[in-house]
Amino acid sequence: MGENAAPLGTCAVFTAVLGIACCARGILETTTTLFRGLGHSKTEFQIKLVQLGLLVVAIAALAGRFGAIGVAAAVALSAVGTLPVWLYLVVKVAGVGLRDALAPTLVPAIGTTLAVVATLALRAQPAFASLGKWPSLGVVCLVYGGVYAGACALVQRSTRWPGFLSEVPLLNPASPVNPVNPQ
Repeated sequence: MGENAAPLGTCAVFTAVLGIACCARGILETTTTLFRGLGHSKTEFQIKLVQLGLLVVAIAALAGRFGAIGVAAAVALSAVGTLPVWLYLVVKVAGVGLRDALAPTLVPAIGTTLAVVATLALRAQPAFASLGKWPSLGVVCLVYGGVYAGACALVQRSTRWPGFLSEVPLLNPASPVNPVNPQ
């Protein structure tokens, strides 16, 4: 890191905001194959159009005033702002309940929350900063990794959801009305 490098606090905020954007974008991308497989590629295009519209408005509002962090926030806002439209269309097009639509988003949401908290914790000097820059960062990563693994294991063990879209006959090979696997 040279003299012109951004302070750690600024980098932490930038990284945390992009982490939120990546999680939301990852959730949005889970249904590309679903919509295309059900013959609704137009629905996927509609989601992308909503996201693009939100991105253009958010960049215009935030980039000039906040710079790189504003652009990162615009990307995050456009992705997060598209999630309600995505959820509505998944429920409507796939014909599933809200619970099945939200089930696969739980672990990524928990992971993102933990990652954002861990990243923002870098802004403050951690109690173990006396170890030095890289060892203290290693400790933060190990603690985050352990908490994330524990949270994911707890969520997967405690949920009784049969899986995303298990009620859609076309996507459930065990379904007696699956046209691909007639019984």
